[in-house]
Amino acid sequence: MFNPFNEFPHVIDMGVIEIVGQYPNEKERYKSETTINGFMDTPTSSERLLYHQMSNDFDRNLYTPYDIPINSNKTIFKYEGKLYECNGDSIDQGGQHEINLTKLKEVPNGKSKIW
Repeated sequence: MFNPFNEFPHVIDMGVIEIVGQYPNEKERYKSETTINGFMDTPTSSERLLYHQMSNDFDRNLYTPYDIPINSNKTIFKYEGKLYECNGDSIDQGGQHEINLTKLKEVPNGKSKIW
């Protein structure tokens, strides 16, 4: 049920991509490490256009509590059956150490930039 006072209503899996198998049959597989609460938002058209003009596309904005450790080089998020990787470091919203904004890019299966 929707609660307008819940700042982080979405349940999001946080994990990593691991390599399974041996060369030449190795494959990437998502491995969940923890579950967090956050707010997964769709960026505005003007925000997408601005980033596209800088050749830096992204698909979602993820807002999380400040104290959640996010490794922008390694962390993968799973939400509604889709995988997302960080597109840059998290940004402290307003400099108050309360909420972080992380830009996310959808990961096509087996195409993570991490490996």
